[in-house]
Amino acid sequence: MNQVEKIDEQKSAKNKKIKEFIERNSLYLFLIPALLLVFVFSYLPMLGTVIAFKDYQIFAGKNPIDAIFQSKWVGFEHFNKIFSNPEFGRALKNTLIISIYKIVFLFPIPIIIAIMITDMKSAWYKKNNSNSNIFTTLLIMDCCYLDIYSNIRTLWFN
Repeated sequence: MNQVEKIDEQKSAKNKKIKEFIERNSLYLFLIPALLLVFVFSYLPMLGTVIAFKDYQIFAGKNPIDAIFQSKWVGFEHFNKIFSNPEFGRALKNTLIISIYKIVFLFPIPIIIAIMITDMKSAWYKKNNSNSNIFTTLLIMDCCYLDIYSNIRTLWFN
């Protein structure tokens, strides 16, 4: 196989890939919402991490995002202030203790309850208990829906 045939084969393979892409472009449209969600919830929040290294002034710019870029860069000044605070050690210790207590005491409770329900002999109780779990989930979803949409002028996140 000479050089010209290799180039022609590469061009035909490239044209084949382009042709397949054009034929399946409607399938690629399904990726747009997923990519948008990844961008909005994974990459966009990374802009906010810059605030830790700046002397953030919310009114420095026209809007809060512009204020991030207008604020003065201070580097690790805020971290030095936190780590040199005499109360930092106590706060870190309390946080770790509370987290360990939550893991040790609260994590196994749902598992133990699930095992107890599974080992129940009464089929009636198992059936009614699973129905009550579904009802509870639906009730919580309904309450969230009402909180969000009950009064459009005062949204729940304001």
